Amino acid sequence: MKNWNVKQAGHANSEIRLRIKFLSTVARWCAWIGLTIIALTAVYLAYVVYYNPAGLADAGLAEMLNQQFLPEGFFAGLPLVVKLIIYVAMLGQILPALLGFYSANILFSKFNDGVVFTRDAAKRIRLIGWVIVVIPLWTIIVDLAIAGVLTVFKTVGKVSMTVSFEVTDMMAIVFGLLFVILGRIIGEAVKISDENRQFV
Repeated sequence: MKNWNVKQAGHANSEIRLRIKFLSTVARWCAWIGLTIIALTAVYLAYVVYYNPAGLADAGLAEMLNQQFLPEGFFAGLPLVVKLIIYVAMLGQILPALLGFYSANILFSKFNDGVVFTRDAAKRIRLIGWVIVVIPLWTIIVDLAIAGVLTVFKTVGKVSMTVSFEVTDMMAIVFGLLFVILGRIIGEAVKISDENRQFV
């Protein structure tokens, strides 16, 4: 099955290909920066959880659990198993972003090779859209899981927790859905193009 790409297009000149190559390269660098930030975040969280658990307050966990209700040295006194569970849970918050940046890197890598309008590209655009939709919802689920773990292990009795769903979260979901729709449209356009090519 053949799909439209820049190399095959008869009207596409070298200048257009160079512009697409440049923009795709910039986009790939952005995706790599995102992946690097995620890797550094994972290392930082590992350091904080194991060597400096009091720093979890700076990582936003204290605010989520209503810091005013937590005793002095609360995070430092957590059992190792609880710290590990919290670490895994906090890593879970950045997993959707990891998937999104990885998919974006592959997508723009193919754009860089001149392959643009394909069904695979449409699928990856939809995937990136779903990642954007999932991130705010997944964050709430992970926060609830952390609070549940702290309660089950009875670290301080009942844990008072604050879960917020802001306007920016709604905007992110809507924006992600637009990407999903865009990917769907591109996929249908590629399908029509393939069918028309078969009749030529």
